[in-house]
Amino acid sequence: MNLPNFSPEEVQILRLLAQGYRTSETAKHLSLPFQKVADTARRLKTAFGVDEVAELGGHQKVRAILEGK
Repeated sequence: MNLPNFSPEEVQILRLLAQGYRTSETAKHLSLPFQKVADTARRLKTAFGVDEVAELGGHQKVRAILEGK
C-alpha cells in the first residue's frame, strides 16, 4: 500500500470519520480540538484521493487499514 504511515491518533480519527461521525463529533468524542481533527481530515482526504470525508468509509484502502490488513 503506497500510503504514509498514520499515527495511532490519526487512525482513531480515520476510524470515526469512516463510521460517519462528523468532524465536530469526532473532536468531541476524542477530546481533541476541532481544528486538529479538521486538519487531519484534510490530510486523510488528500492521502486517499477523496473530495469528501463521507467518502472515506467506502474507500477500499481505508477499510484495509481499519481491518489491519
